[in-house]
Amino acid sequence: GYLKPRPVLVLATAGASAEAFAKRGYDTAFSTQLHTGIFEYCGFRNHRTRIFHDLHHETPEKTRLAHLEQARDLARAFLLNGGQRSGQPVAPDNVSPSKQF
Repeated sequence: GYLKPRPVLVLATAGASAEAFAKRGYDTAFSTQLHTGIFEYCGFRNHRTRIFHDLHHETPEKTRLAHLEQARDLARAFLLNGGQRSGQPVAPDNVSPSKQF
């Protein structure tokens, strides 16, 4: 179909930590629902997701700005590479405070 060649980048925020997501299985559920349930079903073959964890109303401004900078860099690299994987991890990164799929 028409969607196969289109790249998809999802940048999401979560109030809980990556560890809390993993402990409750939210990371697996999120990946299954989003990647299998939506992207693959719709025909997208090139999809990436990044979750920025620990973001809530009490998050320090410095942390929020750092996450925004990372999001901007990810989006810029994704767009400049036509959505192609540019050496950045696609599998879950369990040690990072933010998670990529």
